Amino acid sequence: DYMPKKLPFLKVSGRKIIDEAGKPILLRGVALGGWLMMEGYMTGGVNMAEQTFKAEFKKALGRDALDDFVRSYRNTYITEDDIKTIKRWGANCIRIPFNYRLIEPENKSQGLNPEGLKYLDNAVRWCEKNSIYCILDMHAAPGSQNHDWHSDCVGKPKLFASKSNRDLYYRLWHLLSSHYKNMSVIAGYDILNEPVVPIADEPGVKDLYVKATKEIRSIGDKHIIFLEGNLWAQRIKYLGKPADLNTAYSIHVYPPIDFTFNF
Repeated sequence: DYMPKKLPFLKVSGRKIIDEAGKPILLRGVALGGWLMMEGYMTGGVNMAEQTFKAEFKKALGRDALDDFVRSYRNTYITEDDIKTIKRWGANCIRIPFNYRLIEPENKSQGLNPEGLKYLDNAVRWCEKNSIYCILDMHAAPGSQNHDWHSDCVGKPKLFASKSNRDLYYRLWHLLSSHYKNMSVIAGYDILNEPVVPIADEPGVKDLYVKATKEIRSIGDKHIIFLEGNLWAQRIKYLGKPADLNTAYSIHVYPPIDFTFNF
C-alpha cells in the first residue's frame, strides 16, 4: 500500500491553528455521527438512547443476535471508502464521535476494551492512510453529560454529580491519550460533546475540563484539546481564558432549525 506523507502535528497559536512549520490550517470536515455512538434519527429511526435500543433488542432477540448486529453495524456503517469519499469532497478533517462504552474496560485494572478500541484504531489508520486529520470526540461520557439520547442518557445526566463517573471519565482520557499521543493525524481531542447543566453549576464543567486536561498532559500528550461550552456547546464565557495554551473552544450553531433538524 502507498503510504502518504505523514501529516504534521497541529497546535493552537493565538486565534489560529497552525502546523509544525507555522502554516495556518483551517479545519473543514464531516462528523461521522451515528457510527460508534448510535443515534437513531441519523438512520431514519427514533430518538432513543443507545443503551435503551440495545436492551430492547436483546430482550426481543437475545444476546447473540445483539452482538452480531452491533458487530455488523460497526463494520459496515463506515468503511475506508467513506474516508476516501470525504477526502475527495475537499475536506481535511473528520470528527469521530464515540460512546465511552465502546472503550470501557470490563474491570478497572484493565486498559481500554480492545474489541471497541480497534474501531477507533481503524478510523485513525484510515485517516492517516488518506492524509486527512481526525478529531476524537467523546459523545457520550460516563453517566451522560446532558439529558438527551445522544449522550446515551436514560433519565437524568449523572456525570457531574458522581465522583465515580468523573473518575472513570478522567481514566479513559488518560488511557486514550497514552494510546494516541504520538499520532500526528489526530488534530486533537474533543473531550466532551455538548454538556448541559444549570448555569449556576457551570464551574463544575470547567473543573472537569481542567482535571481532564491534566490527565492528558501528564503523559506528555501535546494534542490540541477542544472544549465545548454549556447548553449544547453555546455558552463559553464562564470558561474564561484556558490555562492550557494548546486549547480551542468549539461552538455549535443550530439555526436555521428547520434545516438542521430536518423539518
